[in-house]
Amino acid sequence: MNQILTELEGGTPLSAVSQDLIILIDEPELHLHPALQAKLLDYFRKVVTTTATQFIIATHSPVLINEARVEELYMLLPTEPVVGFNQLVRATEDIDRYEALRLVCGDISFITQGKPTLLIEGRNPVELSKEPSDRRIIELICPDFQRCIIIPVGKKQRILEICKILSTPESQDAIGIRVFGVTDSDRPNKNLDIGIDRIFNWPSCMIENFLLEPVAINSILEAHREKTGLSDPQAIEVALRAIARNMRQAEIELRVAAKLEPFRWHPSGSSTQELKEKLEEAVGKLVGRFADELALKNIFSEATEEVDKILSEKKELQYFHGKNILKEFYKKHVSGKGVDFGYVSFCYAIAGELAKIPDVQAEFRTLLGHALHFVPLRLLNQLTEINRMVKDLKTWPTKESLARILEKAITLAQSAITERKQWRNPEASRKELKGLCIQVIQDIRQNASILPPETAGTLIKAAENLHRFALEIGVSTPI
Repeated sequence: MNQILTELEGGTPLSAVSQDLIILIDEPELHLHPALQAKLLDYFRKVVTTTATQFIIATHSPVLINEARVEELYMLLPTEPVVGFNQLVRATEDIDRYEALRLVCGDISFITQGKPTLLIEGRNPVELSKEPSDRRIIELICPDFQRCIIIPVGKKQRILEICKILSTPESQDAIGIRVFGVTDSDRPNKNLDIGIDRIFNWPSCMIENFLLEPVAINSILEAHREKTGLSDPQAIEVALRAIARNMRQAEIELRVAAKLEPFRWHPSGSSTQELKEKLEEAVGKLVGRFADELALKNIFSEATEEVDKILSEKKELQYFHGKNILKEFYKKHVSGKGVDFGYVSFCYAIAGELAKIPDVQAEFRTLLGHALHFVPLRLLNQLTEINRMVKDLKTWPTKESLARILEKAITLAQSAITERKQWRNPEASRKELKGLCIQVIQDIRQNASILPPETAGTLIKAAENLHRFALEIGVSTPI
């Protein structure tokens, strides 16, 4: 590299160059080991700090993207959404957001692909794993999910943490990074009560519940009827429901555990006596939590009623623990029967068959649609706030037309959010909403000068916030 740079300078060492120098490098990662790619950035930084040199690198390397600092990472956007301004934009302006994504996801390169990112529970597909991967199941059931980036990040809590950070009003990106969480519904999601609207819950207990589909299972086992004793989809459904109903007590226990807050105690103390005192204090708190016998009875009663209601409505295959049901079905009717399926292969084979069932496809495309056409709650709130402000204005040349635009935008945003909450296919036009938001922002910027400075400043600030939130529906910056 030193030799190349010296040649570029006509034989003069870089350190001796007095004028500014810009070096453009296309795909420097070619033919380089990943470890050397990381060191390459360190070398460039060293040169930049000691000479009047700037490097501009074009790369598709995940290694270089992950090694880049937040202030170094830019994206070259397509021309269509950025007419009228620079295509080269910072990948993110929010350092906390960037670092949170790096911490949780490990790999930050996905943000440069411009696709919605779904954080899901579980792990990536691993050879010889004893458990199927949620990601692989999703991709097999609905290949259209290739339009998203799916990243397994482990437990639900990690998903909630990152989505909470991304839901703060301060989070903003020139490219409108869209990151969502998809979680199982096996435990109450209390974090959703504090304003996180980036979390999707499966409309069943967990993704394995989709695999409890008698028609799909029958397609897999049809050639082995004599071995399994299951002659048709009806027989398979009866077997699945029998297993689920035998899990009634276990389901009650799961719901009781979910209603009781977990109790954690970390040993600490500088002496044996201090450790014992803290332990006694912790035990006292734990015992105190279970002192209210009436409250405990209510918890067990509510859990029992919930389970029995599910059974009476014959929804146990949807709302009971799908993973446990599927494992028990495999153990009882497939394993040891001479059927050439391991448990993981069995799950993936069912998922492949589900791709042929329209009702299942509709469920998954609903999730995909909301990820691709996401309308954030904070966008609706900002439109509502601006609408209130405009109504209070006494002088505004386009007040009536602006009010109509705002009302229509609010209606579209409300429809989109309602559809998401009710797990219905997104029908509200995000393209139309995008156009309405642009009209609102342009109208305010063009006419705010007629207002007193303080009022104009407040309204312009509201328009800027709307602009920032509208990035997620494709409104470019600047307008």
